Amino acid sequence: MKIDYKDLVRKKSDEELVKMVFVDRDGYQPLAIEAAEEEIKIRNLNLTQIATIKTNLLDEQEVKTTIDNATPTTLVRFLNFLIDMFMVLILNSFLSYFIAYFIIIYEISLTTIHIYLVLAISYFSYYVFMETTLQKTIGKFATKTRVTMKDGSKPKTYDIFRRTFCRIIPLDGFSFLFDVNGFHDRLSDTTVVKDKY
Repeated sequence: MKIDYKDLVRKKSDEELVKMVFVDRDGYQPLAIEAAEEEIKIRNLNLTQIATIKTNLLDEQEVKTTIDNATPTTLVRFLNFLIDMFMVLILNSFLSYFIAYFIIIYEISLTTIHIYLVLAISYFSYYVFMETTLQKTIGKFATKTRVTMKDGSKPKTYDIFRRTFCRIIPLDGFSFLFDVNGFHDRLSDTTVVKDKY
């Protein structure tokens, strides 16, 4: 069956055509490249438009390559998880001790809900405070990594809240044993990269 490259390239955007012809040329069949070049002529794209699109594509590709090269291994990510869980448990112990002090003084009854509430407060406080202010947790300090958005920019508080909330997905802590980015990374459009400092 013969492929109709002219019909295929007709459906592509200007950016996709420029990417085919000028950026990823080696990844396409010669007939597909010819059809794309012809489509660019038909669309009357001038050299300035092509140069602008090509520059934007190359910039995006450079950012992606930089982030990919800075991505830590799954073992480093798992080590972050273990250290951070230990730190959350320490914070939880301090909060529990503090609350127990008031329980003894004021003779308040403690229920299971209170215990889970203290754990949730410890968990969210640790991650949101550390990653919002420093882009790092204690685990990330130890492994010289930090959290960023997928485009390399600094996450906003909302992004960190979303990232932290996604961490409560069952088995999230083990999800990066199979992929460098865990569930909480993918769902919040964040990633962890090696720190430059």
